[in-house]
Amino acid sequence: MTRVFPSEKQQTPCYGRPMRNGTRARRAAVVAAVVLVVATTARGADYWVKNGGNDGLDGLSVANAWATLVHAAAAVGAGDTVHVLDGSYQ
Repeated sequence: MTRVFPSEKQQTPCYGRPMRNGTRARRAAVVAAVVLVVATTARGADYWVKNGGNDGLDGLSVANAWATLVHAAAAVGAGDTVHVLDGSYQ
């Protein structure tokens, strides 16, 4: 008769399949890695507004800055940043 010690038993998750030792730790590591990758790549864009800009450009640099705050407000999304250079805006 073979004796099975508690540390040698396979863990059984709630859906009934046996789980090898270390599977939960590997799953947790994979989930943590995916969350880290998504969190570091999901970053908003930086847009620029300046006097003498052009709303027809992309606004992604000072050289391609937008002219109006109204256009910037309509174009940006959650997480984006609008940098407004010194000047008078109406």
